[in-house]
Amino acid sequence: MRAGLDKRWTIFTNLRPKGFKGGDLDAVLVGPPGVYVLEIKHWNTEVKIHGEAVITGTKHTGEGKTTPILQAKRGAMHLHKLLEKKDLNQFVTPVVVMNAKALEIEKPAIAIWNVRELPETLSDLNDSEAPTSLEIEKVRVALKTIFK
Repeated sequence: MRAGLDKRWTIFTNLRPKGFKGGDLDAVLVGPPGVYVLEIKHWNTEVKIHGEAVITGTKHTGEGKTTPILQAKRGAMHLHKLLEKKDLNQFVTPVVVMNAKALEIEKPAIAIWNVRELPETLSDLNDSEAPTSLEIEKVRVALKTIFK
């Protein structure tokens, strides 16, 4: 990911924020367009994503079960709450980065980034028209203290 993003971006990886009961945050990206929590999955099977449901081979996960989508949403919400405690009302975007034998996506509940398309996705983030704001700089500093 580092190679795909310019110097305006900060990448945090494998984070265990205080009070988070959902394991760890695989990656957090902070840059001009905002803050992204990434749940990264490498599955050696076919994956279908429809809304909140994730189907892998013959296994179906959905309502009432933990999916990568739910993991990303929980991580983003928790990070948003931690930033609020530092007086920063910063929206945090949940994203699933998926590497699979085959990936079919239909009406996903959140952003799904296909690993095969990651260079293009990151290039689009770099090309975002959003200027680096003071708020993003404050978020970057706050996250450095949160993730010490």
